[in-house]
Amino acid sequence: QKQGQVSMFFFSYNCYVDGKLLIEMRNGVAGFFSEEELAAGKGVVWTEGERKMRNKQLANLKDVKPFMLAPATQKTSFSEADMQKLSVAGQNPGTWGSVLGATAAEVRHKLCARKMLMIDRMTHVIPTGGKCGLGLIIGEKITERDHWYFPCHFKNDEVMAGSLVSDGCSQMLKVYMLWLGMHKAVDSVTFRPVYGVPNKVRCRGQISPHRGKLVYWMEITELGFDPKTGFPYAKADVNIIDVNFELGQSFDYSDEASLLAALDTYCKGDLARRVVVDFRGVALQIEGQVVASGQKPAEVSPHASGGLHLTGGFRSSLPPSKFMKWGATKAEGAYQPSVEGLCWHPMAGVNGNPIPGFPPTAYPPRPICFQPFPNNPNDNNHVPGELPLSWVNLCEFMCNKVSLCLGDEFAKFDDSTTSRSPAFDLQMVTRVLSVTGLEQEKGSTKWYGVDTNPSKGTMVAQFDCPADAWFFKGASNNALMPYSILMEIGLQTSGILTSWVKAPLTMPGKNILFRNLDATAKLLRHVDLRGQTITNTSVCTGYSMLGDMGIHRFKCTLAVDGSPFYEVDTSFGWFVPEVFEKQVGLDGGKKRDVWHKQPENAAAAAATPFVTFALPGDENAIFDAATGSGSLSQQHAVRRRSPQVQFLDGVTLAVGGGMHGQGYAHGFKNVDKKDWFFSCHFWCDPVMPGSLGIEAMHESLELYCVHSGLTRGVTRPQFNHDLGACRWKYRGQLTPKNDRMDLEVHVKSVKRDGPAVVVVADGFLYVDQLRVYSATDLRIRIEPSP
Repeated sequence: QKQGQVSMFFFSYNCYVDGKLLIEMRNGVAGFFSEEELAAGKGVVWTEGERKMRNKQLANLKDVKPFMLAPATQKTSFSEADMQKLSVAGQNPGTWGSVLGATAAEVRHKLCARKMLMIDRMTHVIPTGGKCGLGLIIGEKITERDHWYFPCHFKNDEVMAGSLVSDGCSQMLKVYMLWLGMHKAVDSVTFRPVYGVPNKVRCRGQISPHRGKLVYWMEITELGFDPKTGFPYAKADVNIIDVNFELGQSFDYSDEASLLAALDTYCKGDLARRVVVDFRGVALQIEGQVVASGQKPAEVSPHASGGLHLTGGFRSSLPPSKFMKWGATKAEGAYQPSVEGLCWHPMAGVNGNPIPGFPPTAYPPRPICFQPFPNNPNDNNHVPGELPLSWVNLCEFMCNKVSLCLGDEFAKFDDSTTSRSPAFDLQMVTRVLSVTGLEQEKGSTKWYGVDTNPSKGTMVAQFDCPADAWFFKGASNNALMPYSILMEIGLQTSGILTSWVKAPLTMPGKNILFRNLDATAKLLRHVDLRGQTITNTSVCTGYSMLGDMGIHRFKCTLAVDGSPFYEVDTSFGWFVPEVFEKQVGLDGGKKRDVWHKQPENAAAAAATPFVTFALPGDENAIFDAATGSGSLSQQHAVRRRSPQVQFLDGVTLAVGGGMHGQGYAHGFKNVDKKDWFFSCHFWCDPVMPGSLGIEAMHESLELYCVHSGLTRGVTRPQFNHDLGACRWKYRGQLTPKNDRMDLEVHVKSVKRDGPAVVVVADGFLYVDQLRVYSATDLRIRIEPSP
């Protein structure tokens, strides 16, 4: 392709070792340029979208402290002698200790061959710096005209190879990980790339022979411990600044303030301040035997510090340690207001913000996963009962006093165990903008004893959905929002609107429960929701009292930039707790086995081979068999990446089985009294969200698709939600008092849609053999990755 006088070509490649794919590269672009064109280049210039995303990251800084296992805080810069020592003798005992200090005394790792050392000094190590708050590291590589690498690349056209610059990124990231002390999590130090993490490179200038230096501007974007292996890992973005001494350029800033001010002038198109190359997604992990007694953060241990799954996506710092235990009693301060309040919220107490209240319960709290995008004027009013409702009001509603969100009329619920809004990982309302269409008569009791008609009202609320949310990090591909999260975003505004129109005030007592009963939901179009503000418009469509039970109906619409993409017609119920002491489920209280164990289905079940897998231990076998048979491409995105979005302890699969004869999956889970969602849903009323039961059905259906070969013929397959309607019905609940969850999924149709495959299924969920959920027309789409 020729554009003006610049010839460009586009390419990709796969690299195999012994027939096994090791590296793949896509969307490669190269061009032929004149010296004048290269000299006139402005380097990497950030787009408006990139700047917007950077500002969001800066406004939602993460906490590096959980990953500072043994930081070398006494030393925040490293000389040429230090770096040369690590490259020449890093493998010898005591070398790293002599450079970093006692915390690295046991490290024996040769940083690189001396000739390949691409970082001559590190001038700044700022662990709380950078766009994510996880680290800003500045390194330098000295360049001279006679350096060895220039004549190697190319003859009569000398330029430094980008691969060498990339090596410098890895070298600097290694030093920072060891500076943090992340090696303490394993018994030895072996660095490897993090498998499957894409690394994007943009070259917008050349590094030709000259006397000067390259400045490596590294910002850490993620730190963690692999949930399956426990290996510590780090990911970083790196910008390369070419400083040419021969042109009178310089880059020397000793203090942090002047450094940050200087960096802020780059990537804006200034010819004198150019980033010539940037790397996105540089990722390394330290492999070794995980140390049982190591000082690893809580996320490595399944049952430490407040439940499972504390990695992946943005998380605030951990709550105070005194709250982090199960079974706290009133004598230990449970259910009583704490002095600290919700102090670990990243915005609490900042710039004059109030600190929402917090009373501990028998379940430990969790880090904050969501906070408002910056500069929204609707986030500044915190007056209870006055619109707009802010993050402060909604935090009060999720885990403190209801009246501090809704107003004094709701004070009777403040010290109750009534259902709040979902909390922490599942709090998916950022702000409430407006309520219109109310029917009220002050002083009247005409509507079930209150002065507001619960059948009327429209609420508009928003959820600021971060691009690095935990559910995106855990799903099978980065753009896939799990269906359960779509459900939660769609339904949660109803839980606030029902209170705003005073439905709970029509109920007897104060310890009342709010539960979703049924819904018909329709996905209208596909939208990339990463980094978007999602607007929820929820309309009351009816309210009625049936004895001591209140039934509330809503129509909810989700939209981005004014365009709807998801609709839900749903009903909820307000109940007194006694209703659930003997739940009857979908079958009038009758307990039953799952489909393939029911006597009436014995003949059909006997005619179909069943294969059982223990999870997560046998999950590799499902995927290895599929890739080995050729039914699943080696390059796929159909495997969930985090235990937080995996809800099964085992699965049984039957190709061609089930009530429709098209395929069958049975999954089960032993109820873990310490599972993460019991702390989130609800704070004083622990129950597994129905949405996660539906999500478990999706998980079993995904595994069935892989096992049965439905991914065959789809290039680089990934899962997506198919457009159309899905229905669910709940007639019971799963709480920590239960022992076992079972589910069954029955495939009803498999259809080709161009290069994609659409799978539709029905499902049921059982709690201790009582069938309590049904789902109709679960929809999964297997499609080529973009």
